[in-house]
Amino acid sequence: MPVPEGPVMPPPPPIRRPRGSSAEQCGKRIQREMSRALEPICEMLLEETIQKRNLMALRVMLQMAVLYGVNRLPGKTGKAARADVGFARRMVEKFRERSAGAADGVEAEAGS
Repeated sequence: MPVPEGPVMPPPPPIRRPRGSSAEQCGKRIQREMSRALEPICEMLLEETIQKRNLMALRVMLQMAVLYGVNRLPGKTGKAARADVGFARRMVEKFRERSAGAADGVEAEAGS
């Protein structure tokens, strides 16, 4: 029997919905929880990208910006879709500000 390389992730637990909740309500609840987690995730990705120069973190962050900023997710209309676009714009702006600040710091060190 072959031994797996590296850590093996167990399968995710099945999503249980309360009685009386439809699949749509369950999906909306999951979307809300995910949107609450986006800000801390992006902060961590920004930190990894700028301070540690981790290009994989940059790639993930850009994929998130494209997912939330360009592609409309099915079932999202109106406020939710506009909120996603606003989130993607804020995330890209934060990256620009921080990367410009990091570049200024590197230039100042090289100049002295």
